[in-house]
Amino acid sequence: FIHYALLEMSRITKYLMDVKSYTVSAGKLVVEEVANDFASVEEVWWREGATTTRLHHKESGWNTVPPTQSGTPAAYILSANRIMLLPAPASAGSLIVRGAIYHLPLSADTDEPKFPRDLHYSICQYAAGLWLEAFTPHQEQSGRAINLKKLALEQWQQLAQEVQETGIRTARYTE
Repeated sequence: FIHYALLEMSRITKYLMDVKSYTVSAGKLVVEEVANDFASVEEVWWREGATTTRLHHKESGWNTVPPTQSGTPAAYILSANRIMLLPAPASAGSLIVRGAIYHLPLSADTDEPKFPRDLHYSICQYAAGLWLEAFTPHQEQSGRAINLKKLALEQWQQLAQEVQETGIRTARYTE
């Protein structure tokens, strides 16, 4: 339940930032591995040999570039954090992605969540709410579960607002 709480906190706050690289073979149109690592994608680059190019985010790429066309990717479409390259790469390269990542599962008793310490209690509150929902069918316990999760969500939404206001989140290119 702690793991699920960490995933939900990652998704809501977009606090944990990282850059990851994915090897993409020629002709591969959709890079699905990104969805497993990122809660949100902020910037995308294409690297082919020594050349690195920033890709522009497109909302309606189907109308402008046929999905059968191949070449050097110049843009991308996001769908559930999967990335569709436009056009599909004619040769192999690397997709470099920057964004808010999901928290990894805690692996040992010594691991700590990578969120600010003052929010660790909210992670426990949310996990307790999940546990109460799963194992106690009583109406009173359901009310407690809802209240615990609500308290945690309020703190996470406050952190999400701080993240957005301080400029950690960047604007994507749109055309």
